[in-house]
Amino acid sequence: MSGEDILVVEDNKTTAAIMQLKLENLGYKVPSLARNADEAIQQAGRYHPALVLMDINLGRGADGIEAANIIKKKYKIPIVFVTRYSDESTLARAKDIHPLGYINKPLRDKDIRATIEIAMEQVRSRARSNVHVELEPEHSDHDIRIEILCDVQGSILEYDANIMQRALKHLDIESAEELLPYNHYQLNSYCLRLDNSHLIAGRLLDNIFTWEYVPDKTTGTVRVICENITSKSRLMDNHATEDAFKQTLNCLSVGVTLLNQRLQPTFINETARSLLQESSSLFIRNGRLCVEHEAMDYDLKKMIETAGTGKLTLGQAGSDQTIDLLISPLQTSLAERSDDVPVAIAFIFCGRKDREHLETVLERLYLLTKAEARLAAALVQDPRLEEAAASIGITVNTARTHLKKLFSKTGTDRQSSLVHHIVTGPAGILIKAGTL
Repeated sequence: MSGEDILVVEDNKTTAAIMQLKLENLGYKVPSLARNADEAIQQAGRYHPALVLMDINLGRGADGIEAANIIKKKYKIPIVFVTRYSDESTLARAKDIHPLGYINKPLRDKDIRATIEIAMEQVRSRARSNVHVELEPEHSDHDIRIEILCDVQGSILEYDANIMQRALKHLDIESAEELLPYNHYQLNSYCLRLDNSHLIAGRLLDNIFTWEYVPDKTTGTVRVICENITSKSRLMDNHATEDAFKQTLNCLSVGVTLLNQRLQPTFINETARSLLQESSSLFIRNGRLCVEHEAMDYDLKKMIETAGTGKLTLGQAGSDQTIDLLISPLQTSLAERSDDVPVAIAFIFCGRKDREHLETVLERLYLLTKAEARLAAALVQDPRLEEAAASIGITVNTARTHLKKLFSKTGTDRQSSLVHHIVTGPAGILIKAGTL
């Protein structure tokens, strides 16, 4: 019986339960089942498993490759990918993570056993040879990273003596307690009470440090991960800005993708990912954004090459629905251009989807019922109440009842001001799909 912890990340509950059962039958422990990328990252930090069994396709949101990349960089936890099928670009992205193995679906006992055992043997081998240490030997003393285990009161229980000795010497301090933030005891108690990790940053003498508090309620202890990021602080600021930007784009109900000079996406938001998967005329092939129509694909290439602005309207096979693709250049010098640097932003609009997304956004933004959101979206397309009611199959009297509630929830008092508020408010970006 091996007994090591393996975190399972799988959006399908039945498949996740099967994975858990098979791993437990092999003698491993499954501390938790994560359903999406955010849960995977959070639970990896909470449980610090020996291995993460990661499904590549996690439905909406970030995929398993993005989650695996963050987990490996932040927690140094190795990954085994699970997938049913992958295109070339997905496989290339997965390879960049350097996983310890792949398991294909449908899941078979012998595949799971062989892959997990080989992966775990690599994990154990690395631990024996001390390949993964908290302070890499090629790093300088400035790159201090040490874990300190504390009890429920915040008193120090244990730490790596060798790393601590180097840290104290470099910082010219005398005790491990001096390495902790000034409000350590409050933070220790706070994260235990909420049973949630907590990350802060601040100065320690002339250095910039981060302290991550990771609670374990079962043992009543807290791991405090102290890291000197002085040499990384500028890079970290850039990454933080980039992450915030990407999170903002993921909140939009318009498809957004950033393209490099080869038309390869450096970022795809959730809406764009969904539209590209469903579209027959616009898609990712061999890692680049492609248009099915050859002449339009050429136009797209020229727009990127010449840093031009333009719009393409693409038909969909077997449907009267169209997709509008708007290209806008980003300000980058020729010297800055590389495969990692986006040179253009592509906005993807789909008429039917935009109406559905608008209803969803209005519902969440103003806490509307589905019926109220449908009427509000219909009024944007046709501000005449009778026509809007007919378009969604309700009577005018029912529409008037919904309208009164819409006034109350949006802070408006007239039908015209309601439509103006929606079009010019937070949901307004969706309306522009029809007026490009």
